[in-house]
Amino acid sequence: MITAIELLPEGKILASGIATNAITLRDFGMIRYHANGNVDTSFGTNGKVKVDFNGGDDRTNAMAVLSDGKILLAGGKSQGTWGTFGIAKFNSNGTLDTTFGTEGKVSTGFSEFSAVNCEAFCMSVLSDGKFLLAGVVNKASWDFAIAKYNADGSLDTTFGTGGKVVTDFNGQADYGLCMIVLEDGKILVGGSVYNAANTNSDFALARYNANGTLDSTFGTNGKVTTDFPYSGNDGIESLAVLADGKIIAAGNASPYNGSFAIACYHANGALDTTFGTNGQVTTDFNPASLDAIVKIKVFPDGKILAGGYANSGTNIDFALARYNADGSMDSRFGTGGKVTTDFATIDDRIVAVAIQPDGKIVAAGKSDTNFALARYMGDSKLISLQIGALPKDQGGLSEYLLKWHYSPRRSCSSGMG
Repeated sequence: MITAIELLPEGKILASGIATNAITLRDFGMIRYHANGNVDTSFGTNGKVKVDFNGGDDRTNAMAVLSDGKILLAGGKSQGTWGTFGIAKFNSNGTLDTTFGTEGKVSTGFSEFSAVNCEAFCMSVLSDGKFLLAGVVNKASWDFAIAKYNADGSLDTTFGTGGKVVTDFNGQADYGLCMIVLEDGKILVGGSVYNAANTNSDFALARYNANGTLDSTFGTNGKVTTDFPYSGNDGIESLAVLADGKIIAAGNASPYNGSFAIACYHANGALDTTFGTNGQVTTDFNPASLDAIVKIKVFPDGKILAGGYANSGTNIDFALARYNADGSMDSRFGTGGKVTTDFATIDDRIVAVAIQPDGKIVAAGKSDTNFALARYMGDSKLISLQIGALPKDQGGLSEYLLKWHYSPRRSCSSGMG
């Protein structure tokens, strides 16, 4: 499964994710593609890279390409019966950068916080070369967790406690799943928090100062929770900041079985009631089935692209929706602002999206157990599909191409800058 993509300066596409090895455990994996969707065989071994930490179960959740072309992957790695943050650094050709950590790898536990398990889900690289990971730790319950690193992989001990921060909302299960660093250096982490009063989860945001302390000017003591109408579980999967400093948080809410959900906040954490209905928007693809946003992008004109998945009733498909700046659907995109794509498999999900300089949209994720990529015109017409299979018996990555046709009669305007 692809969990992150980066568009490289020469037009190539770098995809990272979770690769299954020969004994059914998972490893860090990458594939590099040419702009036309073919695998770039000059990268790694025939275009592919797979890295195991210590024979355990390892999961890649985030990727960053550095200014020198080197690559950071981050996620979770098994350490006996528990897990740690896991990081690997690669040269631009896919080989491990042995100057980083121990032979190119770093693992970070949170035992000083009495945490027995942890996993990183997102990463931000700072202008000075240091980087942040955010995710979850498990103590008596799950909490938000952040770690800050120097460029060489060592912890930056000026941040938090020995380079680490753990945040609990209310003694219940809190999951930090996405992060952005603001222009002033403050750190915003989004996810979900369990609401015991409603017996479900809500949107959750926490904002930190650059040193890791909670920013008391945001929400209540640095934290904000938001419940969507109707009973059900709500959670943030992706964050973005608008040009005016407002915050877009996107994920899923459960007015039915699950819908695309977006909330817009002022910089102080209050909902922007001019957006959608009282600051919230939900979009349903099929009222009887689960839909969820996994990644958003905001364009220069203020429009919001949301990628995730939708259940057609018979299987799960790639799903895209585009919104105007006020939260209304952009009817010029797809059909009524929505697009779904079926790879002719049971479970297809977008986990990452990127916008090319020419306005085309690259969506990546999974098709059953395979790496999957789709590229669309700015008006949502599909250009091509690419699936990379991960067969257990080969212990590696392979790929095959599917051709897909779209109706040339559809005419939409991209509205993208």
